[in-house]
Amino acid sequence: MKCGKSINGALSYNEQKVKSGKADLILASGFSCNVSDLNFQQKLSRFKVLNERSYKKTNSMHISLNFPQGEILTNEIMQEIAVNYMSRIGFSEQPFLVYEHTDTSHPHIHIVTTPIKSNGHSINIHNLVQRKSEPARKAIELEYQLIQAETRKRPQNLPISPANFTPAEYGKSETKQAISNIVREVTSTYKYTSLAELNAIFRHYNIVADPGAAGSTLQRKGGLLYSIVDKDGYKIGVPIKASAIYTGPTLKYIESKIGKNIIKKALSQKYVSRTVNYALNRSHTFDQFTSFLQSRNIRLFAERDAQENIRDIRFVDHSNRSVFNCREMDLSPAAIIDKLVKPSVIGKENTDSHKDFLLPSNQFEHYYSSSTIALIANLLKTSYGPGGGGMDHSGKKKKRKRKNRP
Repeated sequence: MKCGKSINGALSYNEQKVKSGKADLILASGFSCNVSDLNFQQKLSRFKVLNERSYKKTNSMHISLNFPQGEILTNEIMQEIAVNYMSRIGFSEQPFLVYEHTDTSHPHIHIVTTPIKSNGHSINIHNLVQRKSEPARKAIELEYQLIQAETRKRPQNLPISPANFTPAEYGKSETKQAISNIVREVTSTYKYTSLAELNAIFRHYNIVADPGAAGSTLQRKGGLLYSIVDKDGYKIGVPIKASAIYTGPTLKYIESKIGKNIIKKALSQKYVSRTVNYALNRSHTFDQFTSFLQSRNIRLFAERDAQENIRDIRFVDHSNRSVFNCREMDLSPAAIIDKLVKPSVIGKENTDSHKDFLLPSNQFEHYYSSSTIALIANLLKTSYGPGGGGMDHSGKKKKRKRKNRP
């Protein structure tokens, strides 16, 4: 923030940036016509009319609001932030111009205004940065879910990246320990509001939480099993009872977290929704869409029904540790499919059937309902080591048949 004695200088600086193609005027507040209708003299005259009413020599303010590289900010969002900021520092009634500068790798805007009011009095700008600008900056960062300045200065305070976790792989790590480590971390730190949302998060770590098939003993008793799943979502290995894990992430524990998480995850919904819609509007293929979101640490998971139709697409924000469905993004699976899938992708004329929709295997993943998994498990009769054994989906230990010896 710079306070000066020449409104002409601050205005000329930004107008030169516009002429050179390095800035755009995105908002003119307190002017009687549209932005596109204003020429330089009209802009300057609006400020001079006020400045001439005061004897104060300090009659111009040039403010720069900088955002971290990677933030997704449309012109509309920048306009909202500028109006919000000016209101918080006491300049809502002042005329001001907002320029978006594009000459650096990070998004930022410049605001030109005057502290001289229409009655000739001057707004108190002494120590304005500490008194009002800093509190305004912090409030706006929270309101718009922006990366906070303090966090950028201390990278160690950033949320733990999924890369710091090793997804469970059957046969490559001790099963119970691998499952326990991931389950404890995810159930305690992520913000999920249903078991389906929790499983969308777990899928990234090759884990599934299974409450049992409908009517099973496991379901009737309110039990929960955690299992490793393969890349196609099928359970492998011996499942682990929730009660056998140190922190006790049982179904009752999961349900107790859901009510609290409804409020907690709402704080990051605006950021995720803005990012998802921004990516969708600027993407032509699923590769572009998913690659952009992955660069923001957001993963996608398609939930299918028993007929393999896509029922929902969930967005897991690993930075803010939250998960949202399409409805919360003001979208639908059909809207995403219609926007990004072309006939050439599926190899025939486009149809309304989600069965023809091919999700990129390295970017979209899905998990099956517990009833589907149970059916597959019963059909395959998977064994675990010599002689079979293991657990079925009711939670009962399988009995081995004794062979009659000669």
